[in-house]
Amino acid sequence: MRSISIRKEKFVFLIVLFFLLSIPLGSNEASAVPAFAKQYEAECTLCHTAFPKLNDFGTKFRINGYRMEGDTGKYIWEQPQTLGFVGSAVYENVDKEMEMDMGMGPVASKSKDSSFDAGSLLIYSAGTLAPRVSYFAHMVAGDDETTLGLYNMSFMDIVADAGLNVKLGVMSVDLPFLSSTRRLTINNYLIQLGAGGGHGGHGGGVYACSACGASFTNSGAEVNGVRDYGEYSIQYAIGAGNDSVHEADDNVGAFYGWAYLNWQGQSLGLMYKHDRTGDNEAERQNADASGISVDLNFAGLNLVGSYNLFTQGQVAGSDLEVTSGAIEAIYPLVENILGVVRYDFNDVQDSDKETTQIVASLIWYLQPNVKVQVEYAQSKYTNASGTDFDSSGVFAAATAGF
Repeated sequence: MRSISIRKEKFVFLIVLFFLLSIPLGSNEASAVPAFAKQYEAECTLCHTAFPKLNDFGTKFRINGYRMEGDTGKYIWEQPQTLGFVGSAVYENVDKEMEMDMGMGPVASKSKDSSFDAGSLLIYSAGTLAPRVSYFAHMVAGDDETTLGLYNMSFMDIVADAGLNVKLGVMSVDLPFLSSTRRLTINNYLIQLGAGGGHGGHGGGVYACSACGASFTNSGAEVNGVRDYGEYSIQYAIGAGNDSVHEADDNVGAFYGWAYLNWQGQSLGLMYKHDRTGDNEAERQNADASGISVDLNFAGLNLVGSYNLFTQGQVAGSDLEVTSGAIEAIYPLVENILGVVRYDFNDVQDSDKETTQIVASLIWYLQPNVKVQVEYAQSKYTNASGTDFDSSGVFAAATAGF
């Protein structure tokens, strides 16, 4: 019965994704007018439709090395240095239920989790070190320590107007419009781009896979760029870096590429990632992910759809194959209040193992850089033995960027 229901879910999902792809690209865009860096004394709405989600201007500003169009940049000592801070506090109240069949009929085990987390403080800096040399860095300040997270340097305009740039360092990789680090909801996507599984992992839903999310980190090098052709533009990135094999001397074994087409505010994105995983060199397995995603805007409504396939070789037995995806709708209920609803799935093929998630979030922007939100999330996780784990929870958060 489960295989039939899964096929029905996938059929409905693919029909909806096809519908998103087939919407006329000439529809009116829902994005707000562009805002980022303090040195430009601009508001958050210059680069963000709704902080932290980027709009079209923001995606170009980012890949252009945090420079305005036509600006080559300045030496770092010729401009005021500013730091950005993002802090948040999150409350969650989650009911969990595990149903097992002990041979005497189904037995349910219930529990409740509630917590308040002040979260970490993100400290970041971005700009130019010199003309045509850009940088980005951020630190994460927690209760016990402060760590340097991402840090990279880009050599810009190898082909004029950011047509080809080279980035070196540790960087976050994602499509401009589909990002775990810039998502609007408290709960993460169930999109799987890397090795790993199981429920309860950080970064996904209540019973999400430990490797889920629409972003991943690359330690290495990347070639990227943007080209404008009148009504449409193309952004791209091709990168290589360290793989996920532990205890290995030959570490450089991962590469990826993505391309992003924007036409009158409507976007199509393609992503491919190759990795190697395993505990040591003798047990290396290839891990490959590919996906297609869309970001569409019309009549004030922003629709995001994504479908992804992940495969991982096994030391013994057949390859692991996972399909995952999301459909998300974002709509401004009033001028400064957004409503967000999303459906996620993560399904291990030829297995009972599956996670689904429904998220509904209400976000109130007190200021462009200050928001409070309340969110409801419901998820169902089925493990390989067929045991069901159900959860539903209410989440609340306050976030400020300054």
